[in-house]
Amino acid sequence: MLGDHRPDVWVSDRYAGQQDLGAVHQICLAHLLRDVQYAIDAGDTVFAPKLRHLLRWTIRVGRRRDSLADATLKTYHAKAERTLDSLVVLPVPSHAGTTLQRQVKAWRSKFFIFLQNRDVPPTNNGCERALAGV
Repeated sequence: MLGDHRPDVWVSDRYAGQQDLGAVHQICLAHLLRDVQYAIDAGDTVFAPKLRHLLRWTIRVGRRRDSLADATLKTYHAKAERTLDSLVVLPVPSHAGTTLQRQVKAWRSKFFIFLQNRDVPPTNNGCERALAGV
């Protein structure tokens, strides 16, 4: 699809065909929020609501990156990782929550790239417009 071109940054959902297309891969948090909402709608009251809160917070931080000092951004990144650490070990009684938690464990290294690299957006543009109220 891209020929010999390899972009510096690739932001996408977790579709396998889009993996490793860029030097850096950020999971689109808007797409992830869609999956989180599915787990909530399917009955998860433990993991997904807390993950939704974390993702919304990180997206709001991402929107303010230009006005944040490097040290502040680093602190926020560490907080996001610590919070995610605490979430992925929660006992989750619902099937949908357990499935989501397993996916998060597999993909988590691509969630918060945008908090380390100011050139990386937290979402792709189309999905971000859908999150205007976050």
